[in-house]
Amino acid sequence: MALSNLDLLYRQVLVDYSQHPHHYGELSKRTGVAQGANASCGDRLTLNVLVSEAGVIADIGWIGQGCAIHQASASMMCDLVIQKSVREGRQLIDQFLQLVQGANVAQDLLGETVLLAGVQQFPARVSCATQPWHVLRNILDEEEEVPHGRN
Repeated sequence: MALSNLDLLYRQVLVDYSQHPHHYGELSKRTGVAQGANASCGDRLTLNVLVSEAGVIADIGWIGQGCAIHQASASMMCDLVIQKSVREGRQLIDQFLQLVQGANVAQDLLGETVLLAGVQQFPARVSCATQPWHVLRNILDEEEEVPHGRN
């Protein structure tokens, strides 16, 4: 069975992200940190987030190991949410999680993460793609809606 151009692009993007992950490494200054592990496949991740006083995701970094889907998803997620408000970050997380579950969502704000929509065809891989997003959600849920330092 021949691969379509989209399948080839999807595979190339995953390989590129797994060989050259974006935002890989711990942050020296952070406002939140959380960990996640996928017992079924061994994916592990520690996420560091720096939220500015204005409530914007100023920086994000991660360390961990996992399959190409997991690493690509973590990298794409970081690219997508940096410089977004905490509220916008939560909205993007919700949209992405719905996307990979097969829901019809507006994809225009999701950037390259839409390439991961195909994991819905492989239920065992959905958790590989979504785990970093759940970890980020845990951190953002702890952030106050009111910017840091204000009452």
